[in-house]
Amino acid sequence: MRKALGLAAALVVASLISVAVAQSRRVPLPALEQITRALNEGRYDEVPALAAALDAQDPTVAALVGRAGVARGKYDEAMAQLKPVADRAPASDAALEYGLLLQTLGRAEALSLIHI
Repeated sequence: MRKALGLAAALVVASLISVAVAQSRRVPLPALEQITRALNEGRYDEVPALAAALDAQDPTVAALVGRAGVARGKYDEAMAQLKPVADRAPASDAALEYGLLLQTLGRAEALSLIHI
């Protein structure tokens, strides 16, 4: 009888743990992780909506949104997103994405961004 109660208690505890683990997996990822995952999975059209609640002037956010724009072939939108942030934060991810975009487009000003 004690063994049966002990086994039943162990099964209940195991069930509760598995339920808790399953529920913890449903917690939404932070916004930047969601954006990064969307980029990595090729869901570029989702990036602007995911970033809408974030600060568009944050260099990390601007870089991710700009990268998605480039991937979608929307170079003018990406340029408009990246340039002001890159000008303000020349050592940021946004500046890197801006420079890469300029280089991709064959623009001469890409070389002026290199500070050696």
